[in-house]
Amino acid sequence: MTRKLSLTVEGKNIAVHLHKGDLPADVTFNGPIAVDSETLGLSLVRDPLCLVQLSDGGGEAHLVQLDRSTYDAPNLKRVLSDPKTLKLFHFARFDVAMFMRDLSVVTAPIYCTKIA
Repeated sequence: MTRKLSLTVEGKNIAVHLHKGDLPADVTFNGPIAVDSETLGLSLVRDPLCLVQLSDGGGEAHLVQLDRSTYDAPNLKRVLSDPKTLKLFHFARFDVAMFMRDLSVVTAPIYCTKIA
């Protein structure tokens, strides 16, 4: 299921797509992708991964609300592990570790603004 919302940021209309379970197969990105995750806390041991946010800086943002019982999200995993697409993070260490733990995917290549 996908829900579409819209908002205005600095005079620019942004379409926000909320996807349940996985990205639709037809979602594409142009250039580097900004990525962020949301969890129920900051413990890599205790807290589950809940949501992944992605945008290439164009007029759309994609939010994927994960199914925490399976974490079956092949399209999201494909995007995160695509070796041809740079993924931009702030404090990548946490997000990448959560993706590895819950999605069983190695996210690369990455650029982290915290250590840049």
